[in-house]
Amino acid sequence: MSTSSAPHGRGQVVTFYSFKGGVGRTMALANVAWILASRGKRVLAVDWDLEAPGLHSYFHPLLTDPELRDTDGLIDLLRAYQQAVLLPGREEAPQDEGWFRRTLDLTPYVVGLDLKFSSGGRLDFLPAGRQNAAYSDSVTTFDWHAFYGRLGGGSFLLELREEMAAHYDYVLIDSRTGVTDSSGICTVLLPDHLVLGFVYNVQNIRGSAQVARAVAKGARRPVRVLPVPMRVEDAERERLEISRDRAREVFGGHLSWMEESRVERYWGDVEIPYKTFYAYEEIVAPVGDRPLQEGTVLKACERLTDWLTDGEVRRGVPLPDEERQRLLTAYMNKSRAVSACLFVSHAPEDRIWAEWAAWHLESAGFRVTLHDITDTKPGETAPEVVRALAEEGRILALLSEDYVAVPQAAALWRALTGRERALAPELVAVRVHGGERTLEPPFDRAAAPGIAHLSAVNAVRRLRQSVGPPPSAPTPARGTPAQLTPEPPRYPGTNPPVESLPSPRSVGFTGRNALLRQLRDRLTSTENASTPQILVGLGGVGKTQTALEYTYRHRGSYDVVWWVPAAEPTVIASELARLAPQLGLEHGEDTALTAQRVLRALSGGTPYRNWLLVFDSAGPPGETAEWLPTGTPRGGHVLVTSRDRTWEDVGQVLPVEVFSRAESVTLLGRHNPGLDPDSTQQIAHELGDLPLAVHQAAVWLSATAMPVDRYLHLLRTQTTELLKRTERRSLEMAGWLVSLEEIRANSPAAADLLEICSFFGADPIPMDLLYTRSLMDALTLDEDEPRDEVTISEVFQEINRFGLAQADPEEGTLVVHRLVQAEIRHSLPLERRLRLRAVVHSALAAGNPKSPGAPESWPRYAQLLPHLWPSRATRSDDPEVQQWIIHTVRCLWRRNLLGSGRDTAERVLAEWTERLGPDDIQVLQLRTQLGNILRSQGASRDAWRNDLDVHRRLAALMGPGRRRTLIAAANVAADLNALGRYAEAREWDRATYEASKAVWSPDELRLSMHASNLGVSEYLCGDRRAALAIHHKVFHDRRALKGPTDIYTLSAASNYARDLRETGDLRGALVLLEETCQSLWERLGPRHAQTLSTQRNHAVALRRAGRYEEARELVASVHLMYAEDRGRDHPDTLAARADLANVLAALGDVDSARDHADHILARQRQTLGESHPYTLGCQNNLAIYLRLGGHTAAARATSERALRALTETLGERHPYTLDAKINYANCLVDTGELEAAIALEREALEGVWETLGADHYDVITLRSNLSVDLAEAGVTEESEHHYSEALQLAAQTLGVDHPTYEAVDSGVRLDADIEPPFT
Repeated sequence: MSTSSAPHGRGQVVTFYSFKGGVGRTMALANVAWILASRGKRVLAVDWDLEAPGLHSYFHPLLTDPELRDTDGLIDLLRAYQQAVLLPGREEAPQDEGWFRRTLDLTPYVVGLDLKFSSGGRLDFLPAGRQNAAYSDSVTTFDWHAFYGRLGGGSFLLELREEMAAHYDYVLIDSRTGVTDSSGICTVLLPDHLVLGFVYNVQNIRGSAQVARAVAKGARRPVRVLPVPMRVEDAERERLEISRDRAREVFGGHLSWMEESRVERYWGDVEIPYKTFYAYEEIVAPVGDRPLQEGTVLKACERLTDWLTDGEVRRGVPLPDEERQRLLTAYMNKSRAVSACLFVSHAPEDRIWAEWAAWHLESAGFRVTLHDITDTKPGETAPEVVRALAEEGRILALLSEDYVAVPQAAALWRALTGRERALAPELVAVRVHGGERTLEPPFDRAAAPGIAHLSAVNAVRRLRQSVGPPPSAPTPARGTPAQLTPEPPRYPGTNPPVESLPSPRSVGFTGRNALLRQLRDRLTSTENASTPQILVGLGGVGKTQTALEYTYRHRGSYDVVWWVPAAEPTVIASELARLAPQLGLEHGEDTALTAQRVLRALSGGTPYRNWLLVFDSAGPPGETAEWLPTGTPRGGHVLVTSRDRTWEDVGQVLPVEVFSRAESVTLLGRHNPGLDPDSTQQIAHELGDLPLAVHQAAVWLSATAMPVDRYLHLLRTQTTELLKRTERRSLEMAGWLVSLEEIRANSPAAADLLEICSFFGADPIPMDLLYTRSLMDALTLDEDEPRDEVTISEVFQEINRFGLAQADPEEGTLVVHRLVQAEIRHSLPLERRLRLRAVVHSALAAGNPKSPGAPESWPRYAQLLPHLWPSRATRSDDPEVQQWIIHTVRCLWRRNLLGSGRDTAERVLAEWTERLGPDDIQVLQLRTQLGNILRSQGASRDAWRNDLDVHRRLAALMGPGRRRTLIAAANVAADLNALGRYAEAREWDRATYEASKAVWSPDELRLSMHASNLGVSEYLCGDRRAALAIHHKVFHDRRALKGPTDIYTLSAASNYARDLRETGDLRGALVLLEETCQSLWERLGPRHAQTLSTQRNHAVALRRAGRYEEARELVASVHLMYAEDRGRDHPDTLAARADLANVLAALGDVDSARDHADHILARQRQTLGESHPYTLGCQNNLAIYLRLGGHTAAARATSERALRALTETLGERHPYTLDAKINYANCLVDTGELEAAIALEREALEGVWETLGADHYDVITLRSNLSVDLAEAGVTEESEHHYSEALQLAAQTLGVDHPTYEAVDSGVRLDADIEPPFT
């Protein structure tokens, strides 16, 4: 390393940090280091990411020891210090700074890069450590606590920092991600500058902002933070802009080191774009990108360097093109040796070619793994590509029509060939099918010799010639090498000499690749080779077609392929006997004896070892198992298809499920290319993705051109009849009824249970519903048979045997396919259908937890809801069933699933109102829940009309003092509050609470809820101390009644904290809100309405406490989630935006605050009206921003209008009116009306004392402003008195570090903004 000092004195230490990995932090550091060195700077790059070092990969071709096998580094330096301190005779850490300087020698640990810059610059590298087998242990066992506590590590690191800075102009440190000991060293202890890399998502931004705040608080000296967005993609412009705005809001406070006018340019400059090219190589941008090109990673990093160096280094010195090309080649070809690893990339249809190639290449000395090209999702990079580009091996692509038709194949090809060189040695290709046809781009340039239609010997020779010889001494393979079979596999280019198949291959076969791969893996594994494989599933699910496709795909690997129809046991022997002549066996009149000879020959492997027997549509094992070969040789395989799940005792069962949705959509689209995606999704859903039915639908739509809307209507209303007519009567569908009759013959109760399950929905049915009394009573059981859970389990086993239902023991559910349900329902007479529906309705009602507000019950309601409409439960007149439906809607409201709740409520009401009448109690109860939802959606006027009518009807029907009527009255009051009619709402709430005391006991939650409602109304009417008294009692009562973490207790805690804040106890409010937010986050999740509302409350308290940055980050996150979930103009979204505007103004960003307020005010005037308190509060705030922005006349006019309207709407002494007086007085001062301002301030102060108390923060504001104005008017003594009282109260309630205290002390005027309330 250089021993000369940095040219301009002490160098700068810059840490590159990211909260999460995969951001592009390390690449950015390497690029900036190169750019600085190219301009003559002495640069040291330090890899401090000890747990996952990777910086050396970017310097790989420039290192004499590229893999760092023999190069010491940082961890070795730390260990050396540790050993030096612990030398014999030294009992404690050294205190002498000179000792550190004398013993600290970086020379053994720093390596220079093989890189010469014409400017004289130098780029050195301090790696993480020697990358050998002991490295991981060396890092994980390093005791950081002892290093700091006993060994004086902190002093050593500070001296290390000074030593590096003394010898280099710039020290760039690549930090560990997350919050760890080492990342704390890099972000707090060492740097002068912190480059904070992040990607545009909430978790990254939030985590990075937390680190920035920690650095600001914990660093011993100022650390300049540069937040840098990385891996920026512009595919979704709208979301990108939202994320950009969020980042600017969150990190704005950390850019105070630059002039405000430069902030926007900074954000535009430092974004680093995502470029796919760099995903495949660790390569520095000065080599990978051409110089002076906009939109490149290089250009972005040059702009970052410009900001980092305050303009001293604006761009790097470009490499001469010849040198750049040389280095590019070196980066692309890090290893000159041919790897012994081969990744065989193949289409799923070509698996046997891949197996054949693997055997012969492994025999030649290669290490081979197989990679199905469809395993990689479209748009992702295949793992074999990543490894090939990392020069860990080569890819052998087996080209065929099936292979080139897969989009992933073209992506693989381009990734390996579309780079800045002519050759791609990582890729070798051969053709296994279609050699006579010209390939389409990008495969048309492939020099791919064909290996099909040759003799086996010539095919092997051509394969090996294409791949080349293996390395002479291959390194040991990672993992377990593939097991070679003793004999080479059969050459796939010829068909089996002995073959009998029932039908040609289905050209339209779709999907099932994973299932077929699993089947092949089982049949060829050493453990399962002799075990029959059983494909089991529902009729129509595609068992036979799957077995047939397997047979055609892999027939080339067998000498014998024989298909045995096994549905009728009596024909199995004759089908096997037909094989005897093909095997050279004697055959006579005794068919059974001949069949046994065939089985013995196959088991013995004579004359063929590689064979496949398929027993299709087998019944119970007892009818077929005697005809299965025993002791099969390696290469002999048995495959059985059956509906009967009891085959698991004979072989390995492999369930065949319905299609994935993607497979259904593919099949429908293949036959109907013009079908829109939404229609294909709907058809697939209605058919339950059953392959047989999906195929019928695809063919029918293609042949008849029936409009898809008409087809869907018929499918939903006449499912069974439509499926019968779209193709000849399906044997599979008829088979379901045959199976049902077989079940009924064996167990009438099992048939009953299956019929009952057909009246649930097609979603999973909770098993415990089957144990309900109404359902068990409906089963046909003998009198002495117990109707209990054991009996139900036995009954279900009979259904399961035929595959007509599928149980999930882990989830405790069972599923009957929707088409099976439809066929069974259609087969039953009307009277039985009605009776079984009633049984299902009773079971669903019995499953009702009857606690829709409790989060622990929400999963249960979610289980039951999908069965509401299929079961036609809305037609039930059973009050318990109706109550379940009402509870379900309330649960959806409490879960914040407002759209689903409203849709459900309105659909049910349309049916109930027509059938039961508008005054039915259940109708009115459901309308009460609908009112809650409408109010939460911001449709307050609709909610009020609904709830007022409900209350009127209930009062007339039941009386005004009954429970249901009082609940409806509480809803009316909530609607009035939402409409801004606070005084009316309070009258309703007072009357409701008083009446409620007579019908609910003090320990019942409902009475507490009505008390809380009254507390909210008192708050909104301005009586904050009355609200505090009520919510104090509610909070402590609920805490005693429900516990500290119950959601109703947490709701009361939020209200109580708000009242504490508004009556002067800000510290108490903050403590309670921090606990409450954490509990709500854990119980309800971050996006629940109650969580977001409480976080808003917390953000306001943080702002009142002067913690502006924390408040901004929190409320910006809340605003974003509201906007995403409820829309930009929902009242809750606008309220959060108003809070954001207030905190931005507090931070000095008045222009942004005004922009927000303009939008909010325009929307609130449209949705709430001119005179709504929310609208007037926003108008008040806008006046503040106008005044602070220097718009004196506009501010005065706006403030005057707000004050006049608030006085008329809420009264003289309402807190909002008093706040408006404060602001209007400020405007009067600005326009020279000092006496009027003083008079108004005196009036407001008297009102605040009376309404809010002597300790309220508005008292500080008014006394401080009066002090300033009275001094200006020459009333010195009174001015001093107000100043002294304001300063004392600010110190007492807010603290001397609070911005308000500083403003009072400095004589700066204070404003009074209004935040929308939390109700």
